[in-house]
Amino acid sequence: MRILIIHPFLTYYGGAELVMVRLARYLRERGHHVRILTLSVSDEMRKEFNVPIFSSEKNFDSGFLGIIRQINTLNTNIERIEDSFDIINIHNFPAELALREIKTPSVWYCNEPPTFWLNPDAKFQIPHKILLWYEKRFVRQYIKKACVADRYNAERFMRRYEIKPEIVPYGIDYEFFSKGDAKKANELYKLWDKFVVLQVGMLTPYKNQMRSVQAIERLMDKIPEIRLILAGKGNNSYDKQLEEYIRKKKLPVILLGNIKREILRDLYAASDILIHPVKPQGGWLAPFECLCTGTPVIVSPEFSASEIIKKEGLGFVTDNYEDAIISLYKNGYEKNKEGKMFVKKNLTWERFGERMEEIFKEVIK
Repeated sequence: MRILIIHPFLTYYGGAELVMVRLARYLRERGHHVRILTLSVSDEMRKEFNVPIFSSEKNFDSGFLGIIRQINTLNTNIERIEDSFDIINIHNFPAELALREIKTPSVWYCNEPPTFWLNPDAKFQIPHKILLWYEKRFVRQYIKKACVADRYNAERFMRRYEIKPEIVPYGIDYEFFSKGDAKKANELYKLWDKFVVLQVGMLTPYKNQMRSVQAIERLMDKIPEIRLILAGKGNNSYDKQLEEYIRKKKLPVILLGNIKREILRDLYAASDILIHPVKPQGGWLAPFECLCTGTPVIVSPEFSASEIIKKEGLGFVTDNYEDAIISLYKNGYEKNKEGKMFVKKNLTWERFGERMEEIFKEVIK
């Protein structure tokens, strides 16, 4: 097969980008012709993909008009090259809206729903209201097949688009993350005598880091050695809000920004708890990556994969993070062997790649 994979911006190595890297790698190993199309790409992402990348490298304004320009630029670039491909695989908004008049069959891996229709205020804003209506109509007309990572996202997708998606769970790099070295992280960040609570993910209201910060604020007197580490890219008004709150309250919180995966796996191993108070958007990989090291995880009931965590007994599912942290602090814990084995057995990139390859072939036929 000749496969074109599309993502609007490959400037940050997050969860959706990792999914694309692993899918492209699997498909290439199976002998398929793979190319990437994006509007902008970092040097790090070019190196990770190691396949030709078509990129516009233009600057786009934020807001409604910027989105329209992104869609039109992607659409123009797809039109130029679509005849060279058997199938198009799109990731992340607004790529699904760039398939206007494109005849090559498409598969949308919906890593997360477009944030603008998760925004409760969007229905009161005329441009967003129009975009909400148009996006649903467009998806139903042009998307041949959609995929999501779990049942929660499948049900949400059905409600939004009235299309039944395929459920294709992500893979986890078990062999990589299970080799996390706690000693390295303890030495790098001086954590030897600390009770470490870790949250991983881009700093956004949907990842809800403020809730983690507030939990630490409430536990400082009960756990004097507690430290919260926030590992993830920022660069927006939400970071400033977090930084100001932490500074004013003099909280034991460390903001690391974006870190390399080798350092992240060591932090997973060195932490006492991973806290994951995310709202129902994104953040699927971090708890399962952390489970590879045996570190216990606490996830929000709103987390899209919380059903898996609860059903398989892999961690705490609660929004009372303070009580869960205190329980683990007072009672201690053993390394989560069940969690490690579940990830190793069930969440592999091989399975993910095989199923996506099957879906591509089905859609082409």
